[in-house]
Amino acid sequence: MDATNLLAGYRPELATATEQLATKGTEIAALSAELNAFVGAHGSDSTDYETRMREHAAVIAAIDEAIAEMSGLVGSVAGEGIHDNTERIAAETAVGAFAQIKALSKLASKADQGAVEKIIALLEDIKANLEASVADEGAGQVMAEADYAALKSAMEQTLADL
Repeated sequence: MDATNLLAGYRPELATATEQLATKGTEIAALSAELNAFVGAHGSDSTDYETRMREHAAVIAAIDEAIAEMSGLVGSVAGEGIHDNTERIAAETAVGAFAQIKALSKLASKADQGAVEKIIALLEDIKANLEASVADEGAGQVMAEADYAALKSAMEQTLADL
């Protein structure tokens, strides 16, 4: 058998292999694009989470500060100066939108002793709810990170297998 006949016998196999290679290349490109998009979305989600956690921490700190200021009013005759602290707390970016702190602080500066104690209790409830939200979101983030790592690893293994 001469070389021409030998090559002619392999042409169908060569065509099939070339087609399979092209298909694998397309699969690799598609999966790589999907993986890159997935990694990018995860980065964005992580940044959003970190921003929310900083904002929650700022709000909780402001509540602590407001409670400390109001606690000083319990047993006192006046709330002079609390408005300055209220305005400063409300001016913080993360806290400024948290109108409840500002409103309760202003109310406490003019309220009687019993009302101040009730306002402090309300702020403590708000703080407890925020802390529970932070804990829940933190637990969710841990699960999301584990899911992300597992899926990313599986996608990378699939790419390696292709």
